Amino acid sequence: MIYPGDEEQKYMQARPRAMERRCFARRSLKLVISFCSSEMEGSSQWHFGWIQNAGMGGIKVRSGRPLFWHCGRRVTVLCLPNDGKPAGEQEPVVRIEGTIVWLSGDGHTFGLRYL
Repeated sequence: MIYPGDEEQKYMQARPRAMERRCFARRSLKLVISFCSSEMEGSSQWHFGWIQNAGMGGIKVRSGRPLFWHCGRRVTVLCLPNDGKPAGEQEPVVRIEGTIVWLSGDGHTFGLRYL
């Protein structure tokens, strides 16, 4: 006898688990950044956010406001020095170029693969 839900249970057991797509380990961090779509780099369309984690293949970016961009969009990220030193002694700004490979449903978070 088949009870309600039995077919669904069989399907769930036979379905393979989600595959991990990352090729490299990630390190958690909270680094303040400024970023923009590469085609808007010369404009004032810069956004602030932070890097939540980073690995050899890319970074996870969190924005302070939702951005409804699309996968494949090229993004320029500027990592801002925050070491407490006077302006002339600070570490240089680090520039990262990448392509969006995934976006969260709320538009606040996206994965960036390095170019």
